[in-house]
Amino acid sequence: MADEPVSTPRPVLVLGGYLDPGLLTEVLAADLEEVLLGGPVISVSFSMTADFESCRQRVLSELGAHHPALLGSSDSADTLPVDVVAISMGGLVARYMALDDHEAGKRLDIQRLFTISTPHQGATWAMLPSANRKQTHMRPGSELLERLNSEANLPAYPCYSYVRLRDSIVGPRRAALPGQTAWWVHSSLWQSPHLGAPGDPRIIADIARRLRGELAYATSPPAPLP
Repeated sequence: MADEPVSTPRPVLVLGGYLDPGLLTEVLAADLEEVLLGGPVISVSFSMTADFESCRQRVLSELGAHHPALLGSSDSADTLPVDVVAISMGGLVARYMALDDHEAGKRLDIQRLFTISTPHQGATWAMLPSANRKQTHMRPGSELLERLNSEANLPAYPCYSYVRLRDSIVGPRRAALPGQTAWWVHSSLWQSPHLGAPGDPRIIADIARRLRGELAYATSPPAPLP
């Protein structure tokens, strides 16, 4: 794919995870830039943000500062259409931004969402004691997750979920929308199943094929978790 880059029909937004200062996000964005033409591929990290609302404002601020056209016209409540590739918490930020009940700011117009180790149904480690609101938002049964996973707010856009087995931070069974199973791959013995997932070439290749409009490697429905 890197030898023959293909144009993508719309910009790609890469959203980072909970504690990622931007390293994993930048590497994933660079991997996608190698196989896509046009773009842009835009990465956003969420270090030094307090909660999901401040994460939303961070995304809008980055778009306004570097790609203002993506914010769309002033009389539209939506950004321009984008595809989103999200690492862990970033998938929840994307879904939060796509809700149509924000009091101020733009709604993210997601056409396709690709999530890697995202705690759609809560993260196992989020249940540890913490006053950090981003962490408490990701606890199973949190008010935010109940809101995102209500029947009215489940995504109308396609959502493709990926995870690696033995992910003790999120848990493979929590990494897909309710009633669904994430596509899964085995983990390396010498690498964190969670932190290594955004760099897993099998996951990146499948996402890249879909972004390029080509036949994907993973087939539907995903195999049951072992």
